[in-house]
Amino acid sequence: MRPSLAGGTINAIDLPQRPGPFSVRGRWALPSTLGGFGHSPASLELRVLAPDLAAMTAEMAKPIKGAAVFSGRINIKDATVLADFNVTAGPVDFGSGTVQRAIVNIRATKKMPPVDVERPYFEGLSSQTTLDVTDLRAPGFWLYSVAGSLHTARGAVGARPVIANRPTTRSPP
Repeated sequence: MRPSLAGGTINAIDLPQRPGPFSVRGRWALPSTLGGFGHSPASLELRVLAPDLAAMTAEMAKPIKGAAVFSGRINIKDATVLADFNVTAGPVDFGSGTVQRAIVNIRATKKMPPVDVERPYFEGLSSQTTLDVTDLRAPGFWLYSVAGSLHTARGAVGARPVIANRPTTRSPP
């Protein structure tokens, strides 16, 4: 681990070891107190390469096999946190089924309350999550594709239509 700290600012963190490299790039002014997180200006880019999910999930009852890439951005300005994350995986074998490709996007905005005020975590939070899965298979179950989205705003959760396409045959080839 090589954190680079300069004048109370995190400039970069790199973890090059296995199971995959992890990097954070950008600038984040460290707050003077823990309560200041989310208020101090930041602009960060994150990237995690996971070429071997089996190594990362080896301790699970059913380790997940496959590869994934996580990337994202976090920007904080005027006590507003903007986050945009993407996970792309595939092919993935989760023990009782497989997915050829999965893409998940999460975008969120959170207006932080004043440092000395406690509020529910969801207050001031809005988010949009989209999912796109190709070739989902499990015993007795097969879908060519699944796509859908969830959104949150003012403490409420909503879903947009989920579209699932399945083959006309009764079982996977």
